[in-house]
Amino acid sequence: MSKALHPVVKNKVGVNFCYLPTKVTSTGGGTYLTRALDARNQTGADVLVFMLPSGENAQKNAERIKRGREDLMAAVKPLILPFKIVVAIGSNQIQLEKFFEKKHWSDIKY
Repeated sequence: MSKALHPVVKNKVGVNFCYLPTKVTSTGGGTYLTRALDARNQTGADVLVFMLPSGENAQKNAERIKRGREDLMAAVKPLILPFKIVVAIGSNQIQLEKFFEKKHWSDIKY
């Protein structure tokens, strides 16, 4: 196993979330998709949430994650991914847990 397990938080309606903090503030490189798949394999979470720090490159990194997610979704068509990958910029985990606390799977948008 390459990394320690990421903690999974179950919300009030039973959806499992895995919060993935990142400190990356540059736009170079990026292994977001690999990190998301690794976290999914380790935790089985329904929703993987990347928490990006606010900064001048945050939107570029969010777009990189979005493109990776779209590539993954295209690779499994016509199937639907059994998990979702979302991005939050400038939020902390406690705020996100409150935001998602009563969200059903179908309420969560990419």
